[in-house]
Amino acid sequence: MATYTRNSKPGAVLVGSHVKKTTEQLEDLLQAPGVVGVEVEVEQLLESAAQRNTLLEQVLQRVYAVHQEGKTPVIYTSRQELPLRMCRRGSTLAYSSQRC
Repeated sequence: MATYTRNSKPGAVLVGSHVKKTTEQLEDLLQAPGVVGVEVEVEQLLESAAQRNTLLEQVLQRVYAVHQEGKTPVIYTSRQELPLRMCRRGSTLAYSSQRC
C-alpha cells in the first residue's frame, strides 16, 4: 500500500460489495503490511437510529486512530447476508429486517 500514498500519508479503502471475488480480494488486502481492517457490522445498522449513530461514531474513531498510526484503514461491511424485506411506509419504500 505504501506505493499508493500521497505525501507519504495513508489514505483509506472502502469495500462495500459482498460477493465471493470481493471477499477474496479483501482477505488478500488485509494481509498487506500497513493495512488495518475496520469492519462495519451491517446488522447493527438496522437497529435504532441511536445504535446506528453509535456504531458509525465507533467506526469513525477507529478509522482516525488507524490513520494517526500512519496505517491505511480498510473499511468494509460484514460478510454475512441479511434477509431484508421491502416495506412501504406511507409513500416511501424502505428495507427492514423485521416485519413490515
